[in-house]
Amino acid sequence: MTSASPRRILFFDHDLNSDHVASVVRSRHPVEITVTHDMDEAVSEIEKGDLALVVVDADLPTKTGHELLEWMDGHHVEVPVLIGSGEDGRPELLSEFPDLVKIFERKPMSVDLLEDMVELYAP
Repeated sequence: MTSASPRRILFFDHDLNSDHVASVVRSRHPVEITVTHDMDEAVSEIEKGDLALVVVDADLPTKTGHELLEWMDGHHVEVPVLIGSGEDGRPELLSEFPDLVKIFERKPMSVDLLEDMVELYAP
């Protein structure tokens, strides 16, 4: 990695569509995208540093998406977060974690939206 802006993106999601979306974005942009479905793996990726964006599924069955946000907030991680959520999603996460959560989007997330976020946060 150079000293320029970070080019790594983390997806923390149990949805198989996230692998497809990550693959499409990866093919169009020179970014490294890691998809993880496990809280410990997500924390490990964050601890490596140099992340430009974290994409979190707020609807993970075990509520680990919320737990990851709490961990990031408690450890003062300064990486923008894009929240993906289903119909019963929690838009209040925008106000609960104002320093982290930048966008709340209903799932399935579009490739176009993610590409916009990549261009904004990992140019």
